[in-house]
Amino acid sequence: MALGCRNLQMTTSVMQYGYRIVEDMISGLSHYLDEQGFDSLDQMVGLALDNIVSAENLDRTQNTFSRYF
Repeated sequence: MALGCRNLQMTTSVMQYGYRIVEDMISGLSHYLDEQGFDSLDQMVGLALDNIVSAENLDRTQNTFSRYF
């Protein structure tokens, strides 16, 4: 949603967990919106679009390694 979508497809989730997953996702999303200070989902849609860059503009000089604790 932060990348601009306004709907989600959840067929596999419903098949795996049943229709209750819809209520759980609505509840979780409502809680997240409250925590982040959003009044509606529309305020979140598209917020991450400014962070998208083309592959040519990615920084390929930085190496990142996983570290196990």
